Amino acid sequence: MTEQAQRLALKRLEALREQGDDPRQVIDATILNGWRGVFPLKPPPEARQRTRDEERRRVYEAIRSNNEEPEEMSDEDAAIFRIFG
Repeated sequence: MTEQAQRLALKRLEALREQGDDPRQVIDATILNGWRGVFPLKPPPEARQRTRDEERRRVYEAIRSNNEEPEEMSDEDAAIFRIFG
C-alpha cells in the first residue's frame, strides 16, 4: 500500500469513527471480506429491520393524516403512497 493510500485509509477510518464505527471492527471486516478499501459497518439485521419498520410506520401515519406525502421515503414506500395515498 502506498503512503498516499495509507493516508486516505486513515482519513476514511477517522470519518467512520466519527460516524460511530469502531475502526478495529472496520479493519477486521475489511480483512475477513477481502475488501480493497474500508467501508461503514452494517448494523445487525434486527436493527436494519427495526429501521425499515419505523420508516414504514412513519409513511403510513403520513398517509393517514391529511394525505400528505412525507419529505423522505424509499422508492418502495413512494410507490405505496401513490397507490394508497
